[in-house]
Amino acid sequence: MADERSTDCMVDGCQALPDDEVTIDLYGLRMVYTICSEHAQDVRWGAPIEQDAATNRGLVGPA
Repeated sequence: MADERSTDCMVDGCQALPDDEVTIDLYGLRMVYTICSEHAQDVRWGAPIEQDAATNRGLVGPA
């Protein structure tokens, strides 16, 4: 389940509360992000999420 410290879905502009998390391989380092259910389902089905790579919305930390 998502970390209580993270209050944003990782997707820029999303106002939904995060209630899930995803692990993303970022240049060989596995990072955990909080994400809302709707976007988590999209990511798991392979939908691309376009956003600025410099943003750290929803970042929990290394896996």
